[in-house]
Amino acid sequence: MRTFNVFALLSLLTVLGACGHPLVFGANSPETTNPEGNSDTPGDTDSGETAATPDQPLAEGERPTGKLNSFAQVVGTLPSPVAHSASLQIGNKVYVFGGVKADPDGSSNPTTTTQILVSTIDATGNLGSFSVSPYVTDAARRAMRAVRIGDWAYLIGGYSNSFLTDSVGGGTLHTSIERAPIVNNELAGNFSVVAGKTLVVNRTNFALLKTNNYVYAIGGTSQGSTIDRAPISGGEISGTFTTLTRTVVTPGSVVSNGMVVPRYTHDVTVIGDTAYIVGGAATAGHASLNSIEEVEINADGTLGDFTLISPTIGQERNRIIVAGLQDDVYVFAGWDSGFLTSVYSTTLVGGKITTNFTSAPGVTLAAGVENGVSLLTRAAMYYMGGYNNSSGARLYNYVQRAEISP
Repeated sequence: MRTFNVFALLSLLTVLGACGHPLVFGANSPETTNPEGNSDTPGDTDSGETAATPDQPLAEGERPTGKLNSFAQVVGTLPSPVAHSASLQIGNKVYVFGGVKADPDGSSNPTTTTQILVSTIDATGNLGSFSVSPYVTDAARRAMRAVRIGDWAYLIGGYSNSFLTDSVGGGTLHTSIERAPIVNNELAGNFSVVAGKTLVVNRTNFALLKTNNYVYAIGGTSQGSTIDRAPISGGEISGTFTTLTRTVVTPGSVVSNGMVVPRYTHDVTVIGDTAYIVGGAATAGHASLNSIEEVEINADGTLGDFTLISPTIGQERNRIIVAGLQDDVYVFAGWDSGFLTSVYSTTLVGGKITTNFTSAPGVTLAAGVENGVSLLTRAAMYYMGGYNNSSGARLYNYVQRAEISP
């Protein structure tokens, strides 16, 4: 039986994850990573990257123009089956950090790994095959989040164990933060733990949001609706995390310094100066969610009140990935009474989410999986690795790609 326990990539994903993948967005330069790693989840433009070429990360506030097509499995695969990783795009390189990996059959000898995988995006924006990087993470981690700040790649939180499923069990929980140097727009060394800077409590399967002056760890498996925040200055995380004081403004609909609905395996996307928290699983009872919360990002990088809005993502799903294009926002992947291949979308009105997500006509995943990591480029959306137990629990090593058409 499937068990529950455990950016935001991301809106404009950098990932990047679940789901997930980080990247800098909007006038106030917020950054998100997906629940898979998000990163979420993939692109990052935090260090002087200005070229708008297809192989470079999305620029501040940039959302690719066009519509998402259906996903197909691509030839390039991961060197080993992997899930629950975190990811970043740095220059024209895509890195997949840690996670749980297994033997080639996808099920034997699962273990949380310090391995880093790397691929190069070509001049047309297409992702190449992955190889094992010479660099490693300090601790074996899964369900953590990755973010680029200045010339550092950071890994925050997560846990380690030897299970295929997303269950901490007797595993090790991490409150530590580690980082690795970035030189000439690529990873340039091993990760090491940052002394004196930690989360207040362990967070797994949370959403991560970076603004111009702060990085936020939002929710998570055991942390419900709370938020940890750390300051940014001098191109690094400059202080330890503190937990914000959550205050209910309007019961059931508006909260200051915390989410309205306690959730985990959710994702976050940023449109302009508004961040949207989408989907996930309820901390109490673990039911999949279809609700959306919005929060304004202030000019100083602080957050306004979290408000539960009336539009929904249509289909409940946890371990979700969200991708923001110029005119449309898409959600895909994850689980709700089964592993989902469906893709839902909504069209922005005045740069806001104002209507319910509905099934995107003709757009599906090639295979229903969860806990993969994602990447959004100017040419395509990628979903890498993941987990499915429909016909025996296993991890996957393939990459799914959806072209963005005009």
